[in-house]
Amino acid sequence: MIALSLAACKTTRTYHNYYYNGASTQAAAGGNTATQPSGNGATATQPSGNSGNTATQPSNNNGNTATQPSNNGGNSATQPSAANDNPPPFTLTNNTPNFSVSVSGLKREAEGDVHELAEEYDLDDATVLTYQVSTLGQNTNGGSLDLSKAPLKMLTRAAHTESAQVRAEGKTYTLTRRGESHIYRQNYSLIAGVKPTSYSIQGDGVNKREPINDENYLTIKGTPTEALPTAGKATYSGAAFDGQNQGVLSYSVDFKERTGEGNITGLGETVVLNKGSITHIDHNNEIDGSHLQGYGIKGSSNKGAYGLGFFGANAEEIVGTVGDSKNDKIGFAGSR
Repeated sequence: MIALSLAACKTTRTYHNYYYNGASTQAAAGGNTATQPSGNGATATQPSGNSGNTATQPSNNNGNTATQPSNNGGNSATQPSAANDNPPPFTLTNNTPNFSVSVSGLKREAEGDVHELAEEYDLDDATVLTYQVSTLGQNTNGGSLDLSKAPLKMLTRAAHTESAQVRAEGKTYTLTRRGESHIYRQNYSLIAGVKPTSYSIQGDGVNKREPINDENYLTIKGTPTEALPTAGKATYSGAAFDGQNQGVLSYSVDFKERTGEGNITGLGETVVLNKGSITHIDHNNEIDGSHLQGYGIKGSSNKGAYGLGFFGANAEEIVGTVGDSKNDKIGFAGSR
C-alpha cells in the first residue's frame, strides 16, 4: 500500500519506483537456518536445504513438538503434527506480520507533496494540520494499516481515500484523493496497489474536483527468503493486476541454474517474462520507510523490465512488478 499524492492541484507528479533497486551484500551460507513462527507464540527453526542439518518446528498441540523422520540422509527432523493449508503470515519478530503500513510514513509523503504544491503556487507557507487514510474497512489518522486483513490468495478491491487539512497563508483547505486499492495477500508476502480516480480541493473560495486516469502505485510487504534452495525446480502460480483488470501469473524457477522465466495472461497481450538470473536485492518502501533485503530475479519483458523477490522460509512465494512507467505498471504474486 502506498500513499497517494495530495498535491492535488498538480497535473503531473514524480513517480516513485517502489520495487527492488541496488544490490545487497547478504550471503547464503551453507547450514544457516531460517526462523518461522509457529502461529502459537513459539519459534521454529528450519534448515537452509543442506543435508545433515536438523529442523525443529512446534506442533499445533499447545507448543509440544512431534518428531518425524526426515529425508536428508537419515538425519531426524522435527515437524508439525498437523498440516495446515493456511498458516499464519511469516513474521519478523514477536509474531507480528510484516503486512502493516505506517500511517506516519504516509503522512510524511503527503507533507512532501503539499510543500511542493506550495512552491509551485508561490505560497509562503503550507502546513498539514491533519491527515487521514481509509481503506480495507480501516479509517485512521495514526498507527498503521493492517493489510493482513485481506483474504488469502484473492485479489481484494476496496475503496481508498486520503485526505489532509492544509493551512496556507492563513487559509485552510481540504485536499482529498479517492481511488481503489487492490491487495493480493499470500502466506508470507503481499503486493498492494492504489489506482487513484479523482482528487478535490475545498476551502476559501475553492471547490475543485478533477478525474485521474493515468496513475497506478504499487508496494510490497512480507518477509524475504534468507536461504534459497540450491537444486530443483519450482513453478509459481498466482495473480497479476494492472489497477483495473486481473490476470494470471505462471513463473518457473530453476534453483540449480539460478534462473527463472514465465508469463502473465489475461491482461490483454501476453506479458512474456524473459529468463532472468537470481541475484541479491535491496528494496526500500520509500512511502513508510520499510526495508527488505533478500533474493530475487531481474529480467526483461515485452512490457518493460521486471523484478521479483522470494518470500517465505523456503522460497514458497514470489512477488514482483513489471513495466517501466506508472501508466502501465503491473503487479504480480504467486506461490508454489
